[in-house]
Amino acid sequence: MEITDAAIAWIRSNRRRHRIPEKFGLRVFRHDGGGLATRSSAEPDMGEETVLHGGLRFFVSADAARALAGRRIDVRASGESDGLVLTRSQPERATEARRITGTARPGSRIPAASRSRS
Repeated sequence: MEITDAAIAWIRSNRRRHRIPEKFGLRVFRHDGGGLATRSSAEPDMGEETVLHGGLRFFVSADAARALAGRRIDVRASGESDGLVLTRSQPERATEARRITGTARPGSRIPAASRSRS
């Protein structure tokens, strides 16, 4: 799993804004609609892999890990709709992105967005 420094900073800022404890990790999982979503959690669920990045814990389900293969988590700031996005790991293809989270409030479901191209 790859994640940019900008995404780490965005997650930290968002956690402070929503008063989520520092010890909590960020669960990355597939929601019922098929897209990826995130939720803050104190501990991983059974079967989830714990990944450390930038001093943060990520709890990644097996199906989410497959979706993250060859991609990196980044942040896209666009006024009111900033959030985490998936981009291809190769810099030359970094313009293709899929939104995976919005406000990162605990328990939020984020539908998969269509892919965009520049």
